[in-house]
Amino acid sequence: MRDPVVYGEPPPVAGAATDRQTAEAKTIVARISADAELARNVSAISFVTGNRTPFFVMLAQRDSQLCRSGSSAFVLALREQPGALVGARMLPRFDHFWIHLDQCVPGSLWARTVTAWMNGKPSAAPIASVSTRHLSTRSG
Repeated sequence: MRDPVVYGEPPPVAGAATDRQTAEAKTIVARISADAELARNVSAISFVTGNRTPFFVMLAQRDSQLCRSGSSAFVLALREQPGALVGARMLPRFDHFWIHLDQCVPGSLWARTVTAWMNGKPSAAPIASVSTRHLSTRSG
């Protein structure tokens, strides 16, 4: 879990319209936020160094601010690895739930891109790489 302030984002406001976390999620986030070692151990960005696995990360425009900022930082960190094959796309009007359902559709952008990569044809993928301008964590 990442503090959005670290990425230049304002802190989330509890109870605001954008605060969609359940009570259980808030409890989990609070526990992770209170324990720096636990936060490091559950954060994918802690394990990026030396990565050679291709990643195509789908981000959701309507996802929580915390997820958007953490995902963007993760993608940028992956791209710093030598020989990295990393793509990312922000889908408008999607949230964290719907973004995953879209990935199950055989003809989706994610499925077509990852299939091309797995078949050893990254140049045939709809998305070989996406510039960082698509990774803005700011809404609007």
